[in-house]
Amino acid sequence: MRCLRATLLLLTAVLSLGYAGLGSGKEAPPKIEPQAEHILRQMSDFLKAQPRFSFHIDTTFEALERGQKLQLSASTQVAVQRPDHLQVGVEGDTLQRQFWYDGTSITLLDVANNNYATAPISGDLDTMLNRIQQRYGLDLPAADFVMSDPYKVLMEKVTSGFYAGLHKVQGVSCHHLAFSQPDIDWQIWIEEGDKPAPRKLVITYKQIRQMPQYTGLYSQWNFAPEFSANQFTFTPPEKAEKIDFLPKPLAAAKKKTK
Repeated sequence: MRCLRATLLLLTAVLSLGYAGLGSGKEAPPKIEPQAEHILRQMSDFLKAQPRFSFHIDTTFEALERGQKLQLSASTQVAVQRPDHLQVGVEGDTLQRQFWYDGTSITLLDVANNNYATAPISGDLDTMLNRIQQRYGLDLPAADFVMSDPYKVLMEKVTSGFYAGLHKVQGVSCHHLAFSQPDIDWQIWIEEGDKPAPRKLVITYKQIRQMPQYTGLYSQWNFAPEFSANQFTFTPPEKAEKIDFLPKPLAAAKKKTK
């Protein structure tokens, strides 16, 4: 079979490379290659320098159901106005939610069930994102790229990383980087040029059975958006029911029972 022959050829090439390196006397490469680290830092510096921006994410992620992987999808729109305004909308196979932060309070709307919860929180985006995770176990899509220092957040538990080359994502030339952490492996594609925005992110969950993956395609980057006057202000939909946020232990327990 052609696929088997291709696999054998690939295996032969890999083994040849492996044996060629034995006893060569060359120093082992650094655990985190400087080029990969440098490009990730460039992306971080670029994003944190933007006072306002918006982008879109098309996501696919794998869930385990009856011992089999299922691929689910979602679309997310993100609007950021530093230092303390954020709006996120998610529409997917398993949820439809909208989130607002106006610098003084957060609101989460469950569109499908037409209910919402709101809570007072103030501070910059880092403060808000950390507090909602600590209090409610709430993680927002692409939160790492919204914070003031994405590099610090992304590299916190990284044990190794390397530069994989220039590869295209949806026709855009990107630097392809690969990193490893104790629980996950992740890859990121960062646009080549003077606007080094993330274009693709793949996460492999190594400690979960069958190692499911998350894939996010990032597009529609706008670094000079014209936000409406009510972009970050929540207005309850007609007949929407107000409910309370669950504290983190109860929110985690509820997720497990779903």
